[in-house]
Amino acid sequence: MIKKYKSKPKTIEAIEYTGANQSDVEQFIGHALIRQAYTRGLKILTLAGLMTASKGDYIVKDIQGEFYPVKPEIFHKCYTELKVLITP
Repeated sequence: MIKKYKSKPKTIEAIEYTGANQSDVEQFIGHALIRQAYTRGLKILTLAGLMTASKGDYIVKDIQGEFYPVKPEIFHKCYTELKVLITP
């Protein structure tokens, strides 16, 4: 029998790759970032293999700690930014 399922709410972390924030992305991703000369975008090692993040893509850290790029139009359909107040 076919059943219907609804996604459980989850909170993820993400950063938009602008092309000018590679050091921030590198700090966020760490070991999953693959440096390759003469390539466009960033190469990210994922469970599905090597993926490329282009300028404007979001790099998402999922609930299992894996990183992967998401195109902005998909990202904005799936996620809403949480406004969190940070107190000292």
